Amino acid sequence: MIQVDASQRRTPNLLGPFVMRAWRRIGELLQSDGELSPGERRQVINGLFHEGQAMLPFVRRYVTTMALSVAIAVLGIRANSPTVVIGAMMVAPLMGPVLAVAAALVMGWRRRFFVSLGLAVTASIGAVVLAFAIALLLPGRTDPLSSELLARTSPNLVDLAVALAAGAAGAYGHVRERDGDALAGAAVAVALVPPLAVIGMSLAGGEIDLARGAGFLFLANATGITLSGALTFVISGFVPGRPLVAARWPTFRWIAVAVLAVAIPIQFGRATLIPVTEQSGAVQQAVDAWAESVRFSADIVDIGVDVEDGVTMIDLVLASDGALPPVRDLAVSLADELGGSVDLRVQILNANTQRASVVNP
Repeated sequence: MIQVDASQRRTPNLLGPFVMRAWRRIGELLQSDGELSPGERRQVINGLFHEGQAMLPFVRRYVTTMALSVAIAVLGIRANSPTVVIGAMMVAPLMGPVLAVAAALVMGWRRRFFVSLGLAVTASIGAVVLAFAIALLLPGRTDPLSSELLARTSPNLVDLAVALAAGAAGAYGHVRERDGDALAGAAVAVALVPPLAVIGMSLAGGEIDLARGAGFLFLANATGITLSGALTFVISGFVPGRPLVAARWPTFRWIAVAVLAVAIPIQFGRATLIPVTEQSGAVQQAVDAWAESVRFSADIVDIGVDVEDGVTMIDLVLASDGALPPVRDLAVSLADELGGSVDLRVQILNANTQRASVVNP
């Protein structure tokens, strides 16, 4: 007789049966009128997976367009041109393999999953290496760093939400060819290649923290696309039959875990794992509120924000004709606003005001 300690008994999973019933219900609804025909499903498969004799021409086109998109992205980021960066997003073909990964997961295609994942990973690494090389070849160094670069080094949950929406739009565009224009819009919205370009450029400039932030943005985009794309493939009728839909539930749990593994550092790792950039607006608001509270009249001349070893370094230059009050409260306010440790340095420029008027007869 085997005795089991009460403390070792598994707690009943009350949520599991409910989720499975809901999942089966979704499968029943899909089976009624939303499922694709075999011909339509084959057309989607041919658009996502390039096999046999179609593989070599696809790889050639893929490598060419990927290299061009990376080059355009690097040049656009270096020139601080949003229009050029958007052009790189339009050219970039990386979203296709990511959606292929999602489709292979929900269909249970092991070989296609690893082929698509390998293609996406290889292309991503190649994009970083190419961006690194181009950044080294470009003359000079941008100082200060462009806003297009900094904008892709401090992701947040809004970026993850955009990736989820874009992945759904991209998958729907593949399934419903009449709405294929959604693919272009989704590619622009989620922007997979620019973060990879920023990683390479940041590594070339020795900015490890910025490269790490861009890496988190890329992971948020990739995992978000995979999760929402997989759900959309099911909802739009790509997965045939209720039994297969129900069998894919464990797959979604693992994808959701991957999304959470990226979302948690994005939300709670700011200023430690992910650098705080583009915070001039928040700093300005905090300075204005502090100056009003201590009745200190000053004009902001310059704001510098950098991150070193998880500490946000803020250099603040003010112009005032009065004495500088203690800035301890301002530092505390900035630490609360930015969500991390802060090292504040404030410099005052003496602002002597003179006025003269001359009235000619």
